[in-house]
Amino acid sequence: MFSVLDNGIGIAKDQQRDIFKKFYRIREGNIHNTTGLGIGLYQVQQIVESLNGQININSKPQKGTTFIITIPYV
Repeated sequence: MFSVLDNGIGIAKDQQRDIFKKFYRIREGNIHNTTGLGIGLYQVQQIVESLNGQININSKPQKGTTFIITIPYV
């Protein structure tokens, strides 16, 4: 198990499931304030799942996000 954390803007609870969708980017209102293609977390999830692992998220708006990745030992 390992985790990746930041102290960024965090991710609202209602958007946490969507962030793993291909090309999904968080928006505020009708504006994308972030750069990127929205494919990175999708790729991470695909790799973790291909290894029979899990990825969990713990995030609070304005506090930051922690991704916890667990991959079974084989």
